[in-house]
Amino acid sequence: MVSVVAEAGHQVMMICPATPWGELEASHDFPVVTVADYAWRPARWASRLASVEPLRAARGHRKAVRSAAAIVAAFEPDLVVVAEVTSAALASRVVGRGLPTLYDAHNVDTRLYRDLRRTARTWFERVTYGVDASRVAIKEGELARRASGILAVSEMDAEHFRRVVPQTRVDVVPNSIFTPTEMEGLSSAPKLLFVGSLDYPPNVEALTELVTEVLPVIHHAEPRVRLDVVGRRAPASLRAVIQASVAEVRLHEAVADLAPFYREARCVVLPMRSGGGTNLKVVEAMAYGVPVVCTPKAVSGFGVRDGEASVQTSSRLLADAAVQVLHDDVHATSLSKASREAFVTRLSIDTAVKVPMLAALEAALSRQ
Repeated sequence: MVSVVAEAGHQVMMICPATPWGELEASHDFPVVTVADYAWRPARWASRLASVEPLRAARGHRKAVRSAAAIVAAFEPDLVVVAEVTSAALASRVVGRGLPTLYDAHNVDTRLYRDLRRTARTWFERVTYGVDASRVAIKEGELARRASGILAVSEMDAEHFRRVVPQTRVDVVPNSIFTPTEMEGLSSAPKLLFVGSLDYPPNVEALTELVTEVLPVIHHAEPRVRLDVVGRRAPASLRAVIQASVAEVRLHEAVADLAPFYREARCVVLPMRSGGGTNLKVVEAMAYGVPVVCTPKAVSGFGVRDGEASVQTSSRLLADAAVQVLHDDVHATSLSKASREAFVTRLSIDTAVKVPMLAALEAALSRQ
């Protein structure tokens, strides 16, 4: 989103919490201000239990927030975009009040946190997501009511916000990526790919199903099969699942460029059962023309058509569909071409994001 707005000629500044897993990418044509102390520090959560803010909300050290506020004051923004409910508290402290605000809803966080509570695997996750499920619902409602406009990633999410705040403009701006160079041809190697943050409970749930239920069936039909998993912060429990796999599974954690993995993959398999918003992993695979085998949840909100992805409901059907992609060149090539065409014509940033994004921005600015 920020790159699209900057390319349109607007001056942009991005403020975000400094994450515990590394620095932001430096390849930006706009200033990026990081505020120290991301919300993940458990030592600070005891005091937050008595607060009304979500436990996982980004707040920041007072000194860092004051420094960022001075930078923003000098920037003199005309519009504030809040990207997540858990960033709202930080945004209000940094930019103050009175400016028009766009809520960029990557998910319906109220639904997402209910899912996260349901799929939590450790006592720590059950407690924190359990507390946050109710707090996020309150905060999301407050943010939606204060916003000058809302950006939703799918029509389904947009309908939710239209019910909550019927007086507020809601625009659908789907998740997407810039169009990568088209591949010369689909890989013939029996390699499967899964990409995602590995500390995110819906991804943990999906990858566990893939490794323990789907992959053994595929391995029986194709013993040479290999699964490449690309993602950071895999918990010990997930590492144990990977190590116990009957088939070869390789975990890649420090990856700067996903393109080589997509170019080597024959198929992307996504047994998503929970989570919110729309799944960028699907769009990314389609952009590279890699056949996608997935559950209905993985393509929810995209309007993916028959023949553009292989959508299956059960672990066994996912496995059978993946085997067909591995062994049937005609079927695999058809999926590859259809998915790439769908991305280029309907799902890319150029075709699906720029126009509604800039229209929403101008509408919010006109309400000053």
